[in-house]
Amino acid sequence: MRDPERQGILIIDTSYYSGFSVSVVNNLSSTSLSFSGSEPNFSRIWDLIDIALNSSKVTKNDVSVLAVSRGPGPFSAVRTGIAIAKTLKEIKSIPVIMFSM
Repeated sequence: MRDPERQGILIIDTSYYSGFSVSVVNNLSSTSLSFSGSEPNFSRIWDLIDIALNSSKVTKNDVSVLAVSRGPGPFSAVRTGIAIAKTLKEIKSIPVIMFSM
């Protein structure tokens, strides 16, 4: 059984024109990390997810909800965020919430 104190929400926002952000929120803390540059490197998003989870003391198994931005923003960037969320949803069988910025 999951520890309710450690369960968290993973938030992915790729709707920026020059970067993206990842946040983890749980009952004990919240962590938010961003990556920016002239050419966003979306391969780094997995690194940021791991760092945010570790900083919040939330494991991948403790993530109980995903939230992902559906835009507005650059089409490819938004699709990348949605694809990551859908992949995690299928692997973990947890709900995904979409939001607009």
